[in-house]
Amino acid sequence: MPYVLVTTTKGTKGPCTVETTCSDASVLDSLRDRVYDEGQANKLIGAVKWSATKYVTPANIPMVLAVLEQQGFNVVASHDFGLDSGGVWTLHRPDGKGNPK
Repeated sequence: MPYVLVTTTKGTKGPCTVETTCSDASVLDSLRDRVYDEGQANKLIGAVKWSATKYVTPANIPMVLAVLEQQGFNVVASHDFGLDSGGVWTLHRPDGKGNPK
C-alpha cells in the first residue's frame, strides 16, 4: 500500500505529490511539507518538516532526501534529527540561488 511521502505546493517544479511503499507508515503519515519560495537569493528557499508526534528513524532520511531531489530541490543543510523533537531540512534552488545560512 502506497503512502504519501511529501506534497509540495510551491516548489521549483510546481505542485507535486510523491508516494512510496516505505514500510514505516507511521513516519510517512506524519510527514508534512512547508515548502515556499521567498524569491530572494540569500534567504531560505524552503523547508520540509516532520511531525514530532511520530517516530522517525535514521533509515528514513536517505529516502526522503532522494524524494526531495526528484522534486528539484537540493538539501544543503539539515539539523535536529532527534526522535523527540521532529526535524527540518533546509532546501535551496538547484540553480544555486539561495545560500545556506
